[in-house]
Amino acid sequence: MSSEYKKEIDELQKEKDQLAKTLGKVTVERNWAVKKLKSLDLLSKKSLIDTQAQELSLSKQSNILGISRTSLYYKPKPMSAYNLQILNAMDEIYTDNPEYGYRYIIKGLLTMALPSVKIEFLNICVCLVLKLCVKSPKT
Repeated sequence: MSSEYKKEIDELQKEKDQLAKTLGKVTVERNWAVKKLKSLDLLSKKSLIDTQAQELSLSKQSNILGISRTSLYYKPKPMSAYNLQILNAMDEIYTDNPEYGYRYIIKGLLTMALPSVKIEFLNICVCLVLKLCVKSPKT
């Protein structure tokens, strides 16, 4: 009787050790994958979501990828024709003169026949869309 229990305990201990080894390996692989996924941009992460998956819910998938679940349902508002016209004009000015800063681009836009150009909008658009290098003060 005693030897049977000892044999059973040894088998259970071996099984436990094997499961612990497997769990450790899977944990290392998961940590590696999560680290690699952090370097992806939002669109790449969204493309990895499988809406038909039965094993993982959308909430779980988005949590693993580190994105908000609500971002899966967000549909961006299309740009108005007027804003598109301004952005195209900005692009034209910048491609002709890449050395121009945002102030020269704004002056160029003001000389065009664009009705009611807002300086604030242009400052934001130029900084975001063209990503111009603005000299920072020397410290």
